[in-house]
Amino acid sequence: MGDPTAQVAQLQAMNTTNCTGVVRVPWNDRVHLKRVLDPGVEGVMSPSVDTAEGACAAVTACHYPRRGRRGAASSSARASGYGMSGGDYVNTCGDNLLVIVQIGSAKAVENIDAIRAVEDVDLVFIGSRDLSGTVGQLGN
Repeated sequence: MGDPTAQVAQLQAMNTTNCTGVVRVPWNDRVHLKRVLDPGVEGVMSPSVDTAEGACAAVTACHYPRRGRRGAASSSARASGYGMSGGDYVNTCGDNLLVIVQIGSAKAVENIDAIRAVEDVDLVFIGSRDLSGTVGQLGN
């Protein structure tokens, strides 16, 4: 999924299927994560997560307060039905969210156990081409 406008149309098309919408953001940044979460994506992948702190930053950006630091204007987001979903959306959306962190460097491999131990990281994805490039073996 690309820009948020196209993402909404893609999510609407997916509503009639059993598919789960997952978006890889361009960088592990809370602004990028917020932009893809507000339209209602069910999973996010944050690239270039090299440390447990980076994994915590991704998780924190994906969850509303108390659990995280996602912007609390949920009633203006498509994901909450623009406030029509009731108060449960903020309390339950994190339970239905897939948070993926992407390992793509030798440093991340060194820290993989600590990254995996971060609460609410649901999946660790090895970006094999990124990883091979960071160790001077692009494509191997």
